[in-house]
Amino acid sequence: KLLISLSYELTKLEKKTGGPEEPISDLGIRSYHSYWNLSVMQALVDASNRAYNMSVEDISRVTGIKKQHVLQTLTRLGVLAQYGETHIIRVKQTHLDKYKHSQQQAKLCDPAKLQLGT
Repeated sequence: KLLISLSYELTKLEKKTGGPEEPISDLGIRSYHSYWNLSVMQALVDASNRAYNMSVEDISRVTGIKKQHVLQTLTRLGVLAQYGETHIIRVKQTHLDKYKHSQQQAKLCDPAKLQLGT
């Protein structure tokens, strides 16, 4: 997860979105799924702390994760409902609490310590 988080921090500095190169192995996709779960849930926790409703586009922008992968992640997490063309993100407090527990164990890149040479 550390290298995946580093690549996404670099992507965010470039104000882009990204994802894994394809084809990707089963183990590789499981690693990305794990990182995407943590990253998307962190964005939702941050939004809930500010009483802010996030869209899929907002999550993609703040995480650097492609919109299609954000949608897949929200679906996998069981927090995405679709009404026609509209996607609704519904997060229960239990989802947030579960994330907060798992997040304590994750070792991710610290963007505050990232410096790029010019």
